[in-house]
Amino acid sequence: MKKNISILAIAGVAAVAVQLPSQANPKKPYVGAGYSLNGLSGLTVMGRVPVAESISIRPEVAFTSFGTLFGASGTYDFTIPESKLTPYAGIGFITLTGNGYSGGGFTYGVGADYEVSDSVVLNAEVSLNGFTTLRIGAGYEF
Repeated sequence: MKKNISILAIAGVAAVAVQLPSQANPKKPYVGAGYSLNGLSGLTVMGRVPVAESISIRPEVAFTSFGTLFGASGTYDFTIPESKLTPYAGIGFITLTGNGYSGGGFTYGVGADYEVSDSVVLNAEVSLNGFTTLRIGAGYEF
């Protein structure tokens, strides 16, 4: 049931985001911290590195009860004109090591960044990678 709700949420955000036009709105890189809930709960260090208009790389390191997760996703960032909200969707690869476990795989998800000020951004993301994970956090743009 939870997985079905997560899939519906991802599909809903993706459907709305696909209809939004992308604008030339340069995004700044950020680094931040968050907390992941559900599947791979734990503290996460994350970031955004814009590489082209509307394309970003989002690296992360999460410290979970299963071990340490290393990952990076490529995302398409949807720009909403005159808005501080930037929804995104992406796919990437993760690897999890520790506690006698070692493995990796693909991850995909959707999320949004909200620019609180010129240098502070809030972030929320739902990802599927064998687990359904909700991450919330904040970052510093530079």
